[in-house]
Amino acid sequence: NNRPPLYRSMSTEAEQQMNDGDDERSNHYKVLALYKFLLPELPSREPLEQLKADLVQLFATHEVKGTILLATEGINGTICMPKQHSNAIGDYFRNHELWRGCRMRWSDVIGKKPIFHRSFVKIKKEIVS
Repeated sequence: NNRPPLYRSMSTEAEQQMNDGDDERSNHYKVLALYKFLLPELPSREPLEQLKADLVQLFATHEVKGTILLATEGINGTICMPKQHSNAIGDYFRNHELWRGCRMRWSDVIGKKPIFHRSFVKIKKEIVS
């Protein structure tokens, strides 16, 4: 091994912390990045207020943090939740009449804290600018 001893020591210590067998800590959170463009777009912004209220309630119930953007053209966002709530959140987006078929990418977070600190559901003119 050609790495300097200090680097090797730090790397070994970090590996031990990550692999110390504490399954509760490993993959404790899930991150979901999602988007969907609606075709046709919603005819007005009126339904967005109810969608926002539904998401705010869902996020509070399932300890979701992150940001979701809503617009007449669709949805876009990245959120983080405790692993035990990921099925409920995934089911919501898979089964919702507007969001069914949205593109979802899941990632694991190793650590004891979510990567986001607050939840935002914002109504915008566009979901990508």
